[in-house]
Parts: sequence; structure tokens; C-alpha cells
Amino acid sequence: MKAKKRNAFIKKNLESKKRRLKKIVVHIAHSWEEGEKWDIEYWQKFSPQQRISAVESLRKELEAIRNARK
Repeated sequence: MKAKKRNAFIKKNLESKKRRLKKIVVHIAHSWEEGEKWDIEYWQKFSPQQRISAVESLRKELEAIRNARK
């Protein structure tokens, strides 16, 4: 039974990640100040864990790009 729950949990998280990856948010700023303000407000909508997860995802992407160039 534990394996079944774990598999359901993993499947749910993968589906959630796929939905997040499909969503692109765009904002056109008319100045650097407006852009910075929007960026701060956007990221403050997320929990600290979600922000850390986003940074970690970017770090992994950068690492993959660097490894591909070797």
C-alpha cells in the first residue's frame, strides 16, 4: 500500500510540474524601475520554498547547458 501511495504522490507532482512548465508569464515594463517593481511583486506571490525550487531549477538548466558545451 505504501508503494501505491508513493506512486500516486510522484504522479501528482509530475503533473503539477508539467502544468507549471507550460505557463509563461510576460510583462512589458516601460522603465527599469517598473520592471523591477513588477518582478519583486511577482516573486513575492510565491512561498519561499517555491522560490528556492525555481532557483534550483534554473541552476540545473544552467549546469546542463554548461555540460553540453564541453
